[in-house]
Amino acid sequence: MATRETRVWSNYPLSPGRCLKEEIDYRGISTEKLAEMMDRPIQLVNNIIDAEIPVTDEIAAGIEKALGIKAYLWTNLEASYRATVAHNDLISREGPIHDCYMGEDCPARLTYLEGDDDDDDEADETFTYDDAPSSADVLMDDGESAASD
Repeated sequence: MATRETRVWSNYPLSPGRCLKEEIDYRGISTEKLAEMMDRPIQLVNNIIDAEIPVTDEIAAGIEKALGIKAYLWTNLEASYRATVAHNDLISREGPIHDCYMGEDCPARLTYLEGDDDDDDEADETFTYDDAPSSADVLMDDGESAASD
């Protein structure tokens, strides 16, 4: 019997490029050095980091060769990122009350419907992803805003 996966959608999808950037920064490797290690052009690495191009199987294999991080992790990150972006696009077009297999349990409904104290399907006030805080508004671990850095 097939079971339905419970998926948690992020308001701020994390691209594999951002993870790659954090990894090379942690290791002290420049994007130029990574491109050299992958035997690929620097522009390709920059496009991956900026999420302008997807991490393909071939690119993931190059990252694995260069950094030792399994290729399937990069392709899984890419698939998750693209699915989240697509779901967020759906919500931005159709709003929080959208036709999603999760129905009323969709986190987008729970996150962006506030002030709904009656039992009808329409919220008293709705928010869109455009109203969501930017990454600059997110609090850092020490309680400081990222914008204040």
